[in-house]
Amino acid sequence: MGYLGSGGYLLDGAVELVEELKEKLRLAIITNGIREVQLSRFAKADMAKYFEHIIVSEDTGFQKPHLGIFEYTFNKLGVTDPSRVLIVGDSLTSDIQGGLNSGIDTCWYNPNNKPNHTLIKPKFEIKTLSEVLTLL
Repeated sequence: MGYLGSGGYLLDGAVELVEELKEKLRLAIITNGIREVQLSRFAKADMAKYFEHIIVSEDTGFQKPHLGIFEYTFNKLGVTDPSRVLIVGDSLTSDIQGGLNSGIDTCWYNPNNKPNHTLIKPKFEIKTLSEVLTLL
């Protein structure tokens, strides 16, 4: 587990995006995995400071796409209107399906322009992180 948490890698434009979003919005991370590993990754990437909460599936007893992890997050953030929430994620089966399950808007980060051959249909699709700003 120590090796899994030893790296913190960022996508191009990630820091710039969260710096701009933090000025306007409340931000949280929902991630599947082991708490120790995930928190170490975010700390090494110096990203934790931008997020109000980092929700790790190990702490909730549920993994994305289960509605339980989203309800847990909504409770932590005091969200009463899911229609004002957007999830941005790279996984159709966990991030986007989870967002659909919880009634929030979904944005699939698809930098490699992979075809979507599933029945999972995100509301938005982007190829670069900066495109998130156009959705707000």
